[in-house]
Amino acid sequence: MKTFLAIAFSFFTFTIYGQKDSLASRVHMVEMSFDVKDPVLSFGSAVDMTFFGFGFGYYQQLKTKGYNFWGVASDFSFMGSASEVYTDIVDGETVDVRETTSSHMWNVYGVYRHFPNVYFKRFEPFVEACMGARMMTNNTKTTILDSDDSGELDFNRFHLSIAFGGGIGTEFFIGTNVFLHGKISYLTGTSAKYLAKKNDDLSPTIENFRLEKTQTDLINYQIGATFAF
Repeated sequence: MKTFLAIAFSFFTFTIYGQKDSLASRVHMVEMSFDVKDPVLSFGSAVDMTFFGFGFGYYQQLKTKGYNFWGVASDFSFMGSASEVYTDIVDGETVDVRETTSSHMWNVYGVYRHFPNVYFKRFEPFVEACMGARMMTNNTKTTILDSDDSGELDFNRFHLSIAFGGGIGTEFFIGTNVFLHGKISYLTGTSAKYLAKKNDDLSPTIENFRLEKTQTDLINYQIGATFAF
């Protein structure tokens, strides 16, 4: 009936046939993606940049032969960094030190996804809604150059807020239980404190960031691979 689910169902006929609606007889999906986030409204004005990152998701069919899925998705994005190299004295020796300060966004969502009863050749569209946690972090790493030392990592700031939204997308059949997917989502974030990059040449590197407090609304563009089993 629907190409996307029919392919996965046929691959697991030996499991589904003659069994009750159990976890083993349902379709499961794992997704990996490359994400581009475009901040909007007050968030866009404060940061004035596009974020890049990656995501991962796991989804499970709610009922055998149904077109509704639930799951968990997580993504990580880079919100800018500043780096410098300076000379310091460590244990009586003069060394070159690299200091890098960076800001990040990490989201974890519970997701409900529905595949409507429509399809276009190899394309299987879907809609979804999500809600979860949004974490804004900033850290500084100090590394001694030409040394085997892995360096020292200091967390400067962490703030937790709530995020929710919805999106539309499509799966594109590639081969047995392998698909490409594309998705666009609007994700609203409640007010959060975070460090936004404003400069490149100040020292120490954290001085290149300014504390902001805004809503964290954004549009997320995603492309990746889906594996059904």
